[in-house]
Amino acid sequence: MDNVPRGPLSLFWPRQAQPSDAEAIKHLWWAEARRGRSDQSWWLSEIEETSSRWIVLEHEGQIRGAAFMFWHQPTKADRVLLVQPLLAADEDAEGSLLRWILNEASDLPPCRVQIWRGCGHDGLLPDFGFAHTRTYWRMDRPTLEGLEPVDLPSGYTLVSTDEGQPPVADWLTAYDRAFSEEWDYSPEPIDRFTRRLTRQGHHQRLNLAAIDDEGRVASLVLCRLAFHSGDARPQPVGSVDVVGTVPNARRKGLARALMIQGLCRLRSNDARSGSIRVDAENPSQSYRLYQELGFEKVFELCIFERHLA
Repeated sequence: MDNVPRGPLSLFWPRQAQPSDAEAIKHLWWAEARRGRSDQSWWLSEIEETSSRWIVLEHEGQIRGAAFMFWHQPTKADRVLLVQPLLAADEDAEGSLLRWILNEASDLPPCRVQIWRGCGHDGLLPDFGFAHTRTYWRMDRPTLEGLEPVDLPSGYTLVSTDEGQPPVADWLTAYDRAFSEEWDYSPEPIDRFTRRLTRQGHHQRLNLAAIDDEGRVASLVLCRLAFHSGDARPQPVGSVDVVGTVPNARRKGLARALMIQGLCRLRSNDARSGSIRVDAENPSQSYRLYQELGFEKVFELCIFERHLA
């Protein structure tokens, strides 16, 4: 499958992670973040709850590598194995993980394998046939001070999921409409979307939407509180996970107003800084809005991809 030299770890296949592996995975992740190869995200604080999606490479009693993987399907004919992050103590461990991942994916072709990595840290990915296909930015706001809530444009009302209306299905409909034309978007089942609204750090008042006069969700912003141990940002971080507006309600200022409302609510829930991840190649250039609101690019994530026929 590759011509990369094989070290001792090439003889070992990874195993499924257990909750007891969480601390070792975190230490690997911190080391990767310090090297600029990986960015911390919500999974770092939820490793124990998501262990079924992790694999770990163990050798002589030590966790030498780990990867978080899940499948998603943008279209009926297109399946993607997403690997984020891929953590390895050295090239030997990285090569072993990559061989295993490609071996697993090759049993279910055709598909794509995507691996997210800090830009400029390709490692062994090109040697295994991966090519850079997209760039994302993490943008941070060092403080949430100096923000004041603003009113929504005329004809729209602010709601949050703690109010019970509109129902979750209406939020999901708006989410699908807002992102259906985005790069690599795949529809989200309602059970997964519901879990997104209630997972760790997601207080119900931090899930915001603008509804029109007919009660339809026109725009939504989903926020959460995140604690990143070992991270230089003031903690907890107020993370803005979703910003989306349905096509017929765009360019009215809804996303901007909802974002400010969300950041103010995060501050009232003790968030001390803000963060958002954005597709740097999106034609809408949504990062310009975030720059206007005081966010700055602090980390570049490159998506590497390999197609398996």
